Amino acid sequence: MTKRILLTAALFLTTASTSAFAENFKGTVSDAMCGAKHVNASKEDMDCAKKCVLGGEKAVLIVGDKTYKIDNQDAVKDHIGHKVNVTGTLTGDTIHIDKVTM
Repeated sequence: MTKRILLTAALFLTTASTSAFAENFKGTVSDAMCGAKHVNASKEDMDCAKKCVLGGEKAVLIVGDKTYKIDNQDAVKDHIGHKVNVTGTLTGDTIHIDKVTM
């Protein structure tokens, strides 16, 4: 009985520790094709990233040397090419964005 309780508790804690919690990220919203080429957020970078996203590429968040997919693309539609602060939930290499600020 004690082993069963300990196993159940261990399983619960493992599941709880891997579940996603909101985190903060500071990076640049770019497009999946060009990625880190647009981290400077210059006018040319913004124009290219916007053109690529309008052409069908997915928006991504570049944070340092990491590129994160964004599962709710509408959250960043007004921030393509911008440097942003993002609050969201990271699962693997994909972020679900709750809030975007500049």
